Amino acid sequence: MSKPVRISVLGPHPSGPTAHVWIVQPSAAPAITAAVAAMPGRRPRIVVDGRCDPGSLTGDVATVEASRSVGALAVQRALVVGAPVVVTGPCERGATVVGAAAWYHAWKLEDDLDRAAGALVGALALRATDPATPPLVEIDDRGGFVVSAADRDAVVGRLLLERAAGPSLPELEVQLHSLYLHAGDGDTVRGWGTTAERSPNELPRAEIHFRGGRHQVHSLPPSSHRSVPMELSESTMPMQALTAGAPRSVQASEIARILACDHGDHLVLALWARDAAMWAWLEDWASQERAAEWLGNPAHLVRTALPNLSAVRFVASGGIRRSQQELVGSISAESIQIGLDLG
Repeated sequence: MSKPVRISVLGPHPSGPTAHVWIVQPSAAPAITAAVAAMPGRRPRIVVDGRCDPGSLTGDVATVEASRSVGALAVQRALVVGAPVVVTGPCERGATVVGAAAWYHAWKLEDDLDRAAGALVGALALRATDPATPPLVEIDDRGGFVVSAADRDAVVGRLLLERAAGPSLPELEVQLHSLYLHAGDGDTVRGWGTTAERSPNELPRAEIHFRGGRHQVHSLPPSSHRSVPMELSESTMPMQALTAGAPRSVQASEIARILACDHGDHLVLALWARDAAMWAWLEDWASQERAAEWLGNPAHLVRTALPNLSAVRFVASGGIRRSQQELVGSISAESIQIGLDLG
């Protein structure tokens, strides 16, 4: 088993944790590639996430060219070509991290779907990190990951709201029910157990250009969904204070975190317990019938319980009569009875 790959998502300057792969934005790429080329010893591979003029970069460059957004397979193949710098062009969310992990661990993405799914969850967790700190994700050979400068609840919220169908790439669709997340020491989040199913989508072709040669791989059209999460303000009341003593009335927002996100024709509503001890209550309370009332009896409503995350996720479409803000505010204000009998 190989050691974990360390992948860093950097800001405009080449600083931050030592990593095998740096993923950078096009605007920062010229300065970063020049600085890396001047480094002594082993240098990190650079993946430019987006369009960038290869002539502005220092060193040999492999460029992915496609008419539509590419997935992880194209990024992996571009790294295999051997150039120290890869320019992906338009890229699906998380594909650069998954492609880098697949390259480092020599995964066969057509078969190693569960491992790639873990890497994708790690990639999405990076988007929930402290923006003041260059985030780092370590991904092991089995797809387990550790993300730095992260908060578990922020990661859970990010995953629950990711696309109407859940986290996915052209190559795979993540199954969140198998995922475990643990808040570790030093503001880290560790994840493992992720599984996936093969995507049913047909994969268009992309080309990799390097030193006059070309390699053909696949990519997928970008998602048209728009994600605009809305979150409730946090309660500072300790959970022990809520569950102790005689039953009494509290607001739902003190027991569960509540998020809603608009994805075009679909709306995602996510609730997860502020404490694992409250999961049994939340699973019973956040029922299909109650959610239908919250949403104004939409034409389609799918409920998914995720016990490993202490979460319930709803996807609704057709006839939704409330905005995100109104929906979350209304649910948060609901009065419930809580006490030792529910602990």
